Amino acid sequence: MTTTEALPIATATDVLTNLRALVPDLKAGAAENEKARRLSEDTVAALRRSGAFRVAAPAKFGGLETDLCTMLDVSAIIAEGDAGASWVTTLSNVNNWAAGLYSNEAQAEIYANGPDAIIAGVVTPGGTARKVEGGYRLTGT
Repeated sequence: MTTTEALPIATATDVLTNLRALVPDLKAGAAENEKARRLSEDTVAALRRSGAFRVAAPAKFGGLETDLCTMLDVSAIIAEGDAGASWVTTLSNVNNWAAGLYSNEAQAEIYANGPDAIIAGVVTPGGTARKVEGGYRLTGT
């Protein structure tokens, strides 16, 4: 995965194509990533080069600002090669989406170095499901 070849990343289709081609390399590094309990720098660089971290970033900062289906497609393709890499990418993309709701000033700070920001965070929706006649009633945030 040490190639530094520039890849097209102007569209979601470009990113999905890049990631499909990356799956064999992700598979090759998955066991070592799991053993290390973190993604290798090569894996992160390859995902970044493929455009995986920009799919939910705001378009005004060079991101692709895609839809949820595309974000899920990105995650699924990456998971074919390395489940841990998919987990990291998925969480980052969810947080990139959320960053798009922040003030312009906050977004400018996050994306000052470009649309490939890797954003850590915790997504913990709260709520309860209660059995009612005919199904369940869901409440929460």
